[in-house]
Amino acid sequence: SSTDPFSLTVKGKFAVAGELPPVDELTKRALANRGDYRSEALRVERFDFERRAAQRQRFPDPIITAGLKRTTLPGVSDNGSAFYVTIPIPLFNRGQADAARAKAAAERSQALHRSLEQQIGAEVQGAYAALRIRRESAEQYGRELGEKGVELAGISRIAYEQGEQRILELLDAYKVALSSRLRAFDLQAETK
Repeated sequence: SSTDPFSLTVKGKFAVAGELPPVDELTKRALANRGDYRSEALRVERFDFERRAAQRQRFPDPIITAGLKRTTLPGVSDNGSAFYVTIPIPLFNRGQADAARAKAAAERSQALHRSLEQQIGAEVQGAYAALRIRRESAEQYGRELGEKGVELAGISRIAYEQGEQRILELLDAYKVALSSRLRAFDLQAETK
């Protein structure tokens, strides 16, 4: 079945409605949703754990070993249990180099994390400012068009009906009014 295109109508509002949330809230949302920012935060935590593990190398960890001992000599065989305690003493490798490496990596990662936070904040503030400007220009253009566009089209129609204008001038007036309305819709679409 075919539908008559002139019978179709559009319902609803095309304009953007509602207040914008505060910039701080939008920044928090952006920080929570950005994978690179969250990844860098986890990397900072990982390097902190590595640094603490490297610092633990300076304290000896005793190693306790237990097992069965069996001895067999010609004519004699004996079984028994054996316990060993080994305490490695860190004379040369006390984990200082590993701890320093992990600390430097953590500081680098923290700096990158702060840099990403500032970058994301600046991006959100820039987008917020651009949105406000677009919203204001769309609203201002719509107000000016609403008042003047209808008035000019009406004046042109009356002038045509009175014989003071030709049909081409009336069509030009309608074309300008339609182009202005389309521009208003474009501004609203950019805002959305």
